[in-house]
Amino acid sequence: MKIWLSIYAALLLHLAAVPSASSVHDSFAPVQEVLQVLSSLQQKVAEEGAAAEKVFSEEKKFCSKRSRELRHSHDDMQAEQERQDADLSQAQLELESWSSKIEELANALASDEKDLQEAEDLRFKDAKVFAEAEKGLSSTVDALDRAVGILGHEQRRAAQGSSLLQMEENGTPIVEALSAIVEAYGVKVDDQHQLQALLQGLRAETSEEEAEDAALNTAFGVEPATSKSRSRRLIGVLNEILEKAQGELEQLRGKEQRDLHSFELRKQSLADQMAFKTRDLAAAKGTRSEASQRKAASEKLLAAARSGIVEAAAALEDLQKSCLQKASKFEEETQARSEEVHALQEAKDAISSRMRGSLSFLQLQRQGFKTVPESSAAATAAARAVRRLAVRADSPSLIELAGRLDYVAKSRFGSSADALNRVRGLIEGMIGRLQSEAHAEADHQAFCDKEMSVASVKRDDKQSDVDKLSTKMEESKSKLTLLSQQSSRLRQELADLAQSSAELDKVRQEEKVLFEKAHKDTQEGLEGLRMALQVLRTFYAKIGGSTGRSGHAVSMIEFAASEMRKREMELEARESQAASEYARISTDNSVMQASKQHQVEARTADVSALQKLLNELNSDHAAAKEELDALQDFTAKLQDQCVAKPEPYEERKQRRENEINGLKEALAALDGSSQLQAGSSTSVNTVFLQLRGSVSQAAR
Repeated sequence: MKIWLSIYAALLLHLAAVPSASSVHDSFAPVQEVLQVLSSLQQKVAEEGAAAEKVFSEEKKFCSKRSRELRHSHDDMQAEQERQDADLSQAQLELESWSSKIEELANALASDEKDLQEAEDLRFKDAKVFAEAEKGLSSTVDALDRAVGILGHEQRRAAQGSSLLQMEENGTPIVEALSAIVEAYGVKVDDQHQLQALLQGLRAETSEEEAEDAALNTAFGVEPATSKSRSRRLIGVLNEILEKAQGELEQLRGKEQRDLHSFELRKQSLADQMAFKTRDLAAAKGTRSEASQRKAASEKLLAAARSGIVEAAAALEDLQKSCLQKASKFEEETQARSEEVHALQEAKDAISSRMRGSLSFLQLQRQGFKTVPESSAAATAAARAVRRLAVRADSPSLIELAGRLDYVAKSRFGSSADALNRVRGLIEGMIGRLQSEAHAEADHQAFCDKEMSVASVKRDDKQSDVDKLSTKMEESKSKLTLLSQQSSRLRQELADLAQSSAELDKVRQEEKVLFEKAHKDTQEGLEGLRMALQVLRTFYAKIGGSTGRSGHAVSMIEFAASEMRKREMELEARESQAASEYARISTDNSVMQASKQHQVEARTADVSALQKLLNELNSDHAAAKEELDALQDFTAKLQDQCVAKPEPYEERKQRRENEINGLKEALAALDGSSQLQAGSSTSVNTVFLQLRGSVSQAAR
């Protein structure tokens, strides 16, 4: 801007060389032209200053507003980075925790599967051993039944006049049967020795002397006492062995049932554990998957936040640099412009004083700068014993049975054996009934235990599902609110960025207009200097040539024209730099706008997906709540059927077992009395005492 000072110096030199007004009348014309040029230049400097101040004011507003926006964006991205760092750390911890939980559940599930397989293998082996033992004992029982039947048949024939083992065809089957029993499965060594001794005795009776004695005895009607005695002994031994075999078979079957029941309980327990662990494993995998998704989302958002921080920092740095440069240039230009105006004014004053004329000068306006801001007797005894048992056990069924037994015992119909048989039948029937009831109650209790357990597990699972869904819904709502806020903020930042870009475009346009005007003025100034140079040369030609001081004045004007050309080059360089700064800031804004637009689209997609997920969660929560209510109603009904009983199942079970055991002992005493009545002299009182003892034991 100091070019005007050079012009001022040249003009002063020129004026020093001008002759007096009285000698040359036409000399005023060049001076007037020079004064007009000075006034025009002074006015253009003032207009250029006002335009530059207006552009700088717009630039200052833009810099202040854009700086606040970039700092706010940088702070938001910094807060987002810290939030995503915390979310990422939490997701990583949850991922590691659930991975450890999944490994633990998988190992426990594998261990349960191994235990179940071992239990099944052991049960298979035990079942195989039981099948072989049951088959052997069943064969032994059948052989004993056949032997007792054959001996009974031969004993009846002996009573009709035939001797036991007289006929070869009759002796052979008995010997074969006894031989088979000796070798039968489950017959103990002592019993085998007794049978072998009896078998050898039977074979000795087949000698000729015993056969002749047997024939004479038969002819004279004499009963072979030895044969009959041995026959009774044999039958007694066989019955004893039969009872033992039946007892062992019953014990074997009972043990098998207990083992099977124990296995089924173990299997059910393991199956339940495996089902629970499988469910927990699936839930853990699902939760780990969610944690993995949250981690991926946090990593993505963290990367975007870091990128946003870098972009905002770079844009802010560029903006500050550009604004500082513009402020510095504006100050320099303002100072230079002020000096120019002052120099021009002095020049005009000097010329006016020198020419002693009244010249009219343009008035300059200066404007300040502005700034902005989960038997009968036995039967009677049996009836009394059963009644006593009924009273002690407080059983309506046994009281009814005692009444029926008492009726049968006092009845005059049939023989005493018939009465005993009827009593036995009634007791056996009651035993069967009680056993059936016990089985039914056991089945009902098993049903209750199973259903209550399953219902409880299902209810707890469903409650857990409802709680999880509620938690997910709350989390989703919170995240939806945050995403909506972020989306709104980003849209606002985009709007602000668009406004800033528009303001930047406006400022740039004003700068361009100012440049064009200044460039035009500079060209016009060059043209004016050229004309002034021409006028002076013409003037000096008229007065005798440009020599001395006049030649020096021409040289100074030529120097001023050279300075004016330099000013033109400076204006063009400044315009090029301003255009470059505008392009760089516009590029930064475009990059930031694209980044924020991408974030807005991502947030909008996340909001839509989250809203869809929230709708699905609401639907799942309503369905799960409905299922939970149904399970709670079902559980309440099960409790009415299974829990609300006047007597607990275990007490009813123990009482029924005592009743069955008492009846079995009474039945065993009746069986003993029938055998004693068939061949002996045991009194009825003995049977009564046996019944009484059995009932007392059962009642205890």
